[in-house]
Amino acid sequence: MVEVASGKITRNTFYLTASYVVQKVLALVYFTFLARHFGTDGLGQYVFALSFATMFSVVTDLGINAVITKETAKNQRWGAANLGYGLALKLMLAVLAYGGLFLAINLLGYPAAARNMVYLAGVFMLMDSFTTSFYAVFRGWQQIKYEGLGTILYQSIVLIIGGTFLIMDLPLIYFIGVFLFASFANFSLASILLYRRGHFKFWPRFDREIIKKLLVLAAPFALAGIFTKIYSSADAVLLSKMAGNSAVGIYGSASKLTLALQFIPAAFGASIFPAFSNYYQNSRDQLAKTFEKSWRYLLALALPISAGCIALAPEIIQLIYGAKFSASAAPLQILMGSLGLIFLFYPLGALLNGCDRQNLNTVNLGLAMLVNILLNLLLIPVYSYLGASWAVLGSYLVLIGGGLIFASQIIDFRRLRLWRTLFKIAAAAILMGLGVHFLKTQIYFLWLIVPAALIYALLLVWWRVISREDWQSLFKVIQLKFKIKS
Repeated sequence: MVEVASGKITRNTFYLTASYVVQKVLALVYFTFLARHFGTDGLGQYVFALSFATMFSVVTDLGINAVITKETAKNQRWGAANLGYGLALKLMLAVLAYGGLFLAINLLGYPAAARNMVYLAGVFMLMDSFTTSFYAVFRGWQQIKYEGLGTILYQSIVLIIGGTFLIMDLPLIYFIGVFLFASFANFSLASILLYRRGHFKFWPRFDREIIKKLLVLAAPFALAGIFTKIYSSADAVLLSKMAGNSAVGIYGSASKLTLALQFIPAAFGASIFPAFSNYYQNSRDQLAKTFEKSWRYLLALALPISAGCIALAPEIIQLIYGAKFSASAAPLQILMGSLGLIFLFYPLGALLNGCDRQNLNTVNLGLAMLVNILLNLLLIPVYSYLGASWAVLGSYLVLIGGGLIFASQIIDFRRLRLWRTLFKIAAAAILMGLGVHFLKTQIYFLWLIVPAALIYALLLVWWRVISREDWQSLFKVIQLKFKIKS
């Protein structure tokens, strides 16, 4: 049973990582075009509208998707029997969410242009909420390739239609409307795939007792979802009110580059969540080993990226966004300083949720959200977008610290060995980053990337951070790339 789950982790991580790579590249290209076309002020309006709608979109889920995935992983037939009740609950919550969005944006006194963009963003985010419920069933089945396909379709449509609108030089609101087309296409694809795979019926089904039971199961995940959405969106909204749209654009352009890299831990976390549930029931020793490996692998990927981006932040901003976004280099360096913590949190959250400790994960997320909002309120008035960047770093320190305390209640991982390995990874990344910093004035920075990566890899081998087992796992992934099976 453990072997089967382990094989699926590798396969699903490959599928989801591949799709996230394509999606993030397409999204970054589209975002870059928008930034260069509309400048810091226009980009700030765009980021604000999406961030504001995101805070209310969480109401349509309230942890339902996590319940669908978790319960379907335990019982393959659970999704077919209960999806209709979940959709009925989501339909009621969608009305509540959109009503709250409409009321809030009007009470806050934003101009008509900003309100109209928020109204439009709210519509497609509600549609996306139903789509993710369909993919939650596939996640429970550990068949994540379908979600990957939908992700690529969604972003391709955004880029194609959005690019056409750029050529036509249409107003900013049209670029929010682009997501309506993409959301409808992804919704249709997910519906068709799920129907063909399991002959599901998608009509909402109302049963008070079953819906109440769903709400009870979803409650811990609901709070975690609310905390996460507010945590990820409050900075842009607070910046908009306290520092203006230009500050949102400067911060948002740096934040976008950081978010673009999160496909790696996101794909890994999504794939490993069902497996953690499996190991928790069947092999606690394997659970601890898998958690340790996940931290080691993810930090080995995150820290060289972080160090390289900190050293090359001005050059990266100039290359991607142009000179008018030069102020984004400083927040990018701060945000990249938190990248390792961001990567580490995904398996930590998956461990707590997969091992029936979702209540503890919710407490941890809630505390981090409060710290994030408090730091934003204290720092933005003084430091503007730099304050928002420092708030991210501070809140992720809280997330990792609290998560480790809770994780130690579940597994007995080898702390000394783990910290020693993490220290070696950090030392290798810092040495690599310093080398890049001093050489970038002598050599064009893009030519430094491959040699720096090779030096970093050699340091890991020399210090025995990478074991024979790690090389075997990597070889299996490479084989999977060419011999992957449905």
